[in-house]
Amino acid sequence: MPVDELINYLPRPMPIQPVRLRDRLLGAERSLVCSPLVGTTKESLRLEAERVAARGPDLVEWRADHLQGLELRALPGLLATLRSQLSVPLLFTCRLFSEGGAAQMPDDLRVAMLEAAVGSGLVDLVDVELAVEPRHRVGLLSSARERGVPVVVSAHDFRETPD
Repeated sequence: MPVDELINYLPRPMPIQPVRLRDRLLGAERSLVCSPLVGTTKESLRLEAERVAARGPDLVEWRADHLQGLELRALPGLLATLRSQLSVPLLFTCRLFSEGGAAQMPDDLRVAMLEAAVGSGLVDLVDVELAVEPRHRVGLLSSARERGVPVVVSAHDFRETPD
């Protein structure tokens, strides 16, 4: 079965109300295709974004935890570069190592990255793991709500796929 048919065939949970991300509706009847960016250097990230943009996904997820040596001060410039290359919604993710992240990162730095992404005005959506320490999770959710940035609250089970 072609991917387009499969996407619309599979049953999935539906939100009470879809979320508008630029010109896309997340959680509407039509499933969206999201392409991840996992470049490990600034140059490979830029080239990957260029290739992905040419393929026309519905949204793009930047897995910032894959970028080696990522520093908080570099984040605004990287987000601005990605935003200039992409005409689709941008999901920012900086995954916890225990949740499948690509690198160990001090929790305070990871949370600061998420806060900076939320406050940048350059991302359309941010991913916050349910496993994030509650005080950080509550703060991130509050910041995102104040700035009107929708949040994906994710949880990862690496032993099995739930029903």
